[in-house]
Amino acid sequence: VDCMLAASLLRLEDPPPVLDIVRLEPGIYRFGPEGPRHRCYTSAGRLMVLPAEQLEHSNASNGDSAAAVELSDFLRRTQEREEALVDEQAAPTKDLQILINNQAVH
Repeated sequence: VDCMLAASLLRLEDPPPVLDIVRLEPGIYRFGPEGPRHRCYTSAGRLMVLPAEQLEHSNASNGDSAAAVELSDFLRRTQEREEALVDEQAAPTKDLQILINNQAVH
């Protein structure tokens, strides 16, 4: 799985800007310095990622589950969530700046 993970990352058309992957044990990885644990495994020649919330609930020995997604989809969704979080955290600052600008005009 380690080699497939590395090869899959090299083949990505749009790699994430920063990617910190930590191998915790065979088939178990952490994406990001403080991210949750994920199980990675191969299925039909594809590298699959079982999201953390499904990791403890999976009874299959290889982690095969309807909740598993291909690595590229997983990374895209992860990046979208991170961007949304950054936008959400910046929203109060933007609202405050608009309020300040409106008061300065009046």
